[in-house]
Amino acid sequence: MQGSVWRLIAGALIATSTGVGAAVSHAAAAEAQPADPKVGTWILDALRSSYGSGPAPRSLTRTVVAVGGGYRYVSDGVSASGAAMHQEITFPAADGRYYPAPGSASYDSVMMRMVDARITEASFKKGATVVSSVTIVTSADGRRQTQTTKGTGSNGVPYTDVAVFDRKP
Repeated sequence: MQGSVWRLIAGALIATSTGVGAAVSHAAAAEAQPADPKVGTWILDALRSSYGSGPAPRSLTRTVVAVGGGYRYVSDGVSASGAAMHQEITFPAADGRYYPAPGSASYDSVMMRMVDARITEASFKKGATVVSSVTIVTSADGRRQTQTTKGTGSNGVPYTDVAVFDRKP
C-alpha cells in the first residue's frame, strides 16, 4: 500500500510545466505573455478521480514552480490511511531527456516533455525500465488539470490512475 501512495505522489508531482518566453519590458510581457497555465497550486478533487493503484488519498495539494529551464514540484497530503505525505522533485528541463532523480526507491530517472502549452508528458525509469508514464492536460480556461498515470505496481499488476486537480484560487 505504501508503494501505491508514493506512485500517486510521484505521478502528482509530474503534473505541470511550460516556459514563459523572455520579454522586452515588464509591461509588454504582462500584456503579450499569457501566464503559464500549468504553474500554480493545485488541489486534488478526489470525487472526480479514480485510482487503479489503490485507494485515493484523503487530500493532496501540489505546487508547481518554474525553475530555470525546468520545474519544481512539491506535493503534500494525507494518504487514505491517514499518514502524512510529502515529496519534492525537480525536472531540470522539459526537453524529453532523462535526468537522474535520486531519493526514490521506485525510480531513479525522470523525463518531461511538452506536447503543447496545455499538455505535458513525463515518465519515470528504474534502471532501463519505464515504471510509470504520465499525461497531464490543463483545461483551456486553466482551472483544471486531468492527470492520467499508467504503470505497473510492485506486485507486477498494471494500473491506471486518473487524478483531477482544481487550481487553488
